[in-house]
Amino acid sequence: MSEEKSVHVMIDGQLIEVSGEDVATMQQIADYINRKIRELKEAGSYNRQSGVDKHRLLLLNVANDYFREKQRSQELEAQLSEMEDVMEQLRRELVRERMRQEKKE
Repeated sequence: MSEEKSVHVMIDGQLIEVSGEDVATMQQIADYINRKIRELKEAGSYNRQSGVDKHRLLLLNVANDYFREKQRSQELEAQLSEMEDVMEQLRRELVRERMRQEKKE
């Protein structure tokens, strides 16, 4: 099991300490959060919200991204399953065809 490490990251201009197994991943997460905050700030009305409402909007946006990616992952898994089924059918056809060819010879 990996040991947790601490790292300082900058989120919305604030330096905070976070812990996790992979420092690079923690930095990527901080970068993602900063991008989301920048996107919200560009929307205009975000800047007029209270701190709590800003936090809620950020959470909603992150959750929206999460569920969108979860849906995409499920769709890709379904496509993969379909492709695996097709591959299995093709393997069976190949075996049958080889058996037919062997019988002819």
